[in-house]
Amino acid sequence: MTKKIVIGISLCNDKCRSKALQIVVSIPGVQSAEIVRGGRERVVVVGDVDSVELTRKLRKKMGHAELMSVTDTATATATTQPTAPPQPPATAPPYYGTPHYYNLYEVREPACDTTPCSIL
Repeated sequence: MTKKIVIGISLCNDKCRSKALQIVVSIPGVQSAEIVRGGRERVVVVGDVDSVELTRKLRKKMGHAELMSVTDTATATATTQPTAPPQPPATAPPYYGTPHYYNLYEVREPACDTTPCSIL
């Protein structure tokens, strides 16, 4: 049963990339391997391979490796269908203008005051 394994890994230069691919390809059962670049570089492996063993070997030789996903290729190809692009979320219209602030004052009559001194 072939699986698609995605492992997140930090690769600093071309030497690290080739070293990671050599480690992945040296494991028996690997049908294909590729490195996907982006914000976080990932190694995508297709084949009948133990994902934990593959991640352990990459951690041992490369430093940091994180197992991101494991999927069966049979179900992954069967469920892949073209879908409509997602609609952007609806947002409220922008508010044009400034809020109005009102100051409220208490009106007191000096005759109603029971305290003789206003400071105390």
